[in-house]
Amino acid sequence: MEQLVVLSLLVTLATFSGSSARAAGTDTNDPCSFLTVDEVEAVTGKLAGPPFRTGSGDTKPRPNGRDCRYETPDRRIIRLSVEWDGGKEYIGMMKAMEAMVDTAGLSQLKLLDGTTAAGHWDKAALNGCCEFNALLGDRVVTVDVSGSNATLAQAASLADAAIRRLDQPLAVSGAAGIKAAQERAAQRPKPRNVCDLLTRADAEAIARVSLSQPPQGTDQSCHYTWLIKQPFPIKGQDSSFEFELELKVTWQEGFYELRTTAAAFGNATNMLGLPKMKGQDAPDQINGPWDAFSKSLAGISAVKGNVMVSVEGGPAKQDIQRAFVEKAILNLSK
Repeated sequence: MEQLVVLSLLVTLATFSGSSARAAGTDTNDPCSFLTVDEVEAVTGKLAGPPFRTGSGDTKPRPNGRDCRYETPDRRIIRLSVEWDGGKEYIGMMKAMEAMVDTAGLSQLKLLDGTTAAGHWDKAALNGCCEFNALLGDRVVTVDVSGSNATLAQAASLADAAIRRLDQPLAVSGAAGIKAAQERAAQRPKPRNVCDLLTRADAEAIARVSLSQPPQGTDQSCHYTWLIKQPFPIKGQDSSFEFELELKVTWQEGFYELRTTAAAFGNATNMLGLPKMKGQDAPDQINGPWDAFSKSLAGISAVKGNVMVSVEGGPAKQDIQRAFVEKAILNLSK
């Protein structure tokens, strides 16, 4: 019963976050006017350009967008937004969800890094692994560091700086950085058929076996199949079966996807009492042509720039999964 209530609260939160109160362009307050560049760069390092406004839940620069994005040269992102009403209800639902999770015995789902944050807010709450929400009156400042290497403590520090400026914003325009952001976006890898990143010849060389059919895919994934022998064949039955792997590519927000997915899976692993993968932190497992790497019981994922390449093949044949991901990342620039 408790799990059903938690699910209901999650749906309600998702609905609230997409409501008219959070619609792009409905307020006259620029979300980029609550932090200085120096404050953000103290967390991220040098930014690639001025902050810029985007729509809610997308990456496209918009002059009247409700989010402000701060982007580094290696495409790490911090997002800030402000909700001007409905904040008490929103934070109340988040707190209720946390309480129900505790009651349901699922406290491991909360991703807390053990730090204690204090600031000029009435209440604060976390959402997922990396989003910090601070409430002042009925207004909420949200700082999402999921797309960066920043910690929750750093997110809280930025939220505190922003919340103190709600009544006296800075003379910063989030529209001023849009042109530069568009120019950077034009230089990013263009989506193409994922099978082009790992050809049939590549796959057969890695798996050391002929594929049973040509790879089939789109600009989001490519499917590979081949026959392998049963380890313990049954007399009188076919001793082989079809093995399948799917290579996936997230062309935008790849680091965000890797960090949030890895955190969620780590939480689930802890909740179920499952062991970590052996050798997970070994240098030979991590080093490669990527900027970030994740290995779990779900499979292999890696990020280059802000593009994530992954194979969710489970714990089986992770050496092949890793080689698939590595070859695809090497071919991203070709």
